[in-house]
Amino acid sequence: MVSYTATLDSVLSDHLKDSKITKSTSKTNQNDILECMYKVYIEKIKREIDKARFLSLQADETTDDRTAMGLTNVLKEELNCFGLKEKLIAQAYDGAAVMSGSRNEVQSLIKEVYPNADYVHCYAHQLNLVLKKVCLSNKRVRTFFSSLSGFGVFFTSSPKRNDLLREITFKQVPRVCETRWNFRSKIVTCIKENKTKIVKCFNKIINDKGWDDTSVWQSVGFKKCLEDLEFNFFLPFFYSILKHVDVLYNILQSSNSNTITIKEAFEKFGFSINFVRNSITNNVSIIMDRFLTIAKKCMKTE
Repeated sequence: MVSYTATLDSVLSDHLKDSKITKSTSKTNQNDILECMYKVYIEKIKREIDKARFLSLQADETTDDRTAMGLTNVLKEELNCFGLKEKLIAQAYDGAAVMSGSRNEVQSLIKEVYPNADYVHCYAHQLNLVLKKVCLSNKRVRTFFSSLSGFGVFFTSSPKRNDLLREITFKQVPRVCETRWNFRSKIVTCIKENKTKIVKCFNKIINDKGWDDTSVWQSVGFKKCLEDLEFNFFLPFFYSILKHVDVLYNILQSSNSNTITIKEAFEKFGFSINFVRNSITNNVSIIMDRFLTIAKKCMKTE
């Protein structure tokens, strides 16, 4: 955690490199800090649980233990201290067989202990799956998002580059989360709203002395990417689409949502996407009409 933060903060990075007194990076120090954070967090959760009438459980898979029994034991151990026998009325996971299977899988094993906890395939996860499948089904869209992910890696992997970016844009380009496709909206928004300033960053790296060769040639490549016609078509397109995905995703994740608000959210989402689609169709028609008009004038001139 400290090492990752250092990639975003040049002051901390310099401290870790040069400090001769203490760096607070020993396993003991880090474990003590994490244990304190955990205790404070658990106490806050307990207070919220005491106030709630009903509760639901939502969990992701872990790479530490992918067996149904192993995952169930972890969940049961965490839940035991909260006294949720009657309060727990739902459990939501992704659609993986180990989580959602009806026999001897996580949801069925949890239901044996908490009989009121009915299983629901997480709607937010389903939204991610749909978005991922749609985007990966088109080669050009795959190329766009692949290029887009490189911006975050380029800046966050170097404190010097990151400092330059924040100096010029007052922003930070986020890394792409491979398992959460809706998170790509953050980097799309960042690039779309700060494109001119980001180009300025690349120009500074290319033209100023003191930058390493890797930074220079990668800046040349990223600058060309920002000037590419196809990239500049998809950038505003997904900027328009993903902000509506964000709204829907946040509603699906909200503890205040219910069947009525979710139904309304899907209806608004459908209306918004159709509006974007019709806007693009109209713009293409306008462009084609202008192109044909110019072409006819050129033919008459000849």
